[in-house]
Amino acid sequence: MNQKFKFLDHPSDLKIQAFGKDRTELFSNAALAMMTFLYPKQVEIKNHETKTEIRLQAKDSKALLVDFLSELLYLSDSNDVCYNQLHFKKLDETFLIATAYGRRVRAKEDIKAVTYHNLEIKKNPDGFEAMILFDL
Repeated sequence: MNQKFKFLDHPSDLKIQAFGKDRTELFSNAALAMMTFLYPKQVEIKNHETKTEIRLQAKDSKALLVDFLSELLYLSDSNDVCYNQLHFKKLDETFLIATAYGRRVRAKEDIKAVTYHNLEIKKNPDGFEAMILFDL
C-alpha cells in the first residue's frame, strides 16, 4: 500500500482517510495526517528533540484511535511539538504503548478535537483504512 493518507472534502471540518497494512501502520499514518495538517512545513523535518511515551487503554479499536490522536493533539498543543515519528511497543484492539518523537515548532493550524462522528475502521484485503473527522 503506497498511499499513507488523504485529505477529503468537508464543508467545515478536517476529514481524513488513513491507510495501513496493519493496525500499527494505520495509527501511524492517521497521526501523520493530523500532524501534516497542523504543521505542513515542519512535518518532514526529522531532527527529533523530544520523545514522549503514550500508554492508553480503551473499550475498542475506534475508541483507542480517537484517544490516541486526542492524546497526540494535546501533547502537541501543550508542548509546541510536531510529532512525526512513532514507535509502537504494543498495539492491539484495546491497548497501546507508543513512543512519539518530535521537534519543537511554533506556527501551526488548529484542531479543536478528534471526533467520533462517522468514524470508521475497516479491514480490507490490503490491510486497514480509517475515516476520521476532526473538529476545527
